[in-house]
Order: sequence, then C-alpha cells, then structure tokens
Amino acid sequence: MKNRISTLSRVLCLSLVTGAFVTSSIAQSSEMIRRGMLVDMARNQFSVLCQSEAFASCMGFTAQACMDLSEQAIKQCLLPLPEEISAEKLDNSALESCPKTVFSEAGYSEEKAGICFDEAMKAES
Repeated sequence: MKNRISTLSRVLCLSLVTGAFVTSSIAQSSEMIRRGMLVDMARNQFSVLCQSEAFASCMGFTAQACMDLSEQAIKQCLLPLPEEISAEKLDNSALESCPKTVFSEAGYSEEKAGICFDEAMKAES
C-alpha cells in the first residue's frame, strides 16, 4: 500500500493527471522516445490515481469515470505525437497542460485534486 501511495504521490505532485508523461531523465535525453512508451506510462499512472477510492470519491467521480477521462486525455494529448520523437523536441509544458485541460473541461480542477490528494493520503495512512 505504501508503494501505491508513493506512486500516487508522484503522479499528483507533477500535476492532476499528467504525472510523468515525460520524466526529467527522459526530458534531458537526446534519445528517441516511443509514443507507445509514453502511452503505457500514462495509463499505468492514471490507473494508480483512478483506483484510489479516497481520491476518486473526493473528486466526485468513479474509478471508471476517471479512467474514461484519462483515456480521453491520452487520445488527445499523446496519440497525436509521432510514433517516435526526440526527447529534446517534446514540449513538456504542453504534455502537462493538455491532460489538465481535459479534466478541467470535465469539471475537475487541479486545485480540488490537491485537496483530494491530501484527504486520500490521510485515509491511506
């Protein structure tokens, strides 16, 4: 459970739903990054976030609604990327703001996510 909370913490600390689409080590690399890797990473992190019952209930959505929004964010924000992209060409600010916009347009603010995260941390400890 502690590992799950630690992962949830990392996801939320980076942003409401983006977490680490691109980690700093990737962002500083000159290697090519597969879009599929970014999608898999995002899905894994969204899954941890959305499966937190305390977080989801505080936000006012079900785990399934959270996953649906997460998938929408992936489709809008990651799937348009080329199949492979240089880490140097990734626009981290766009990758972070795009999913926030998807959730915000659905009525879920980043501010509320911070509050709900704090409540989830209390409930999980």
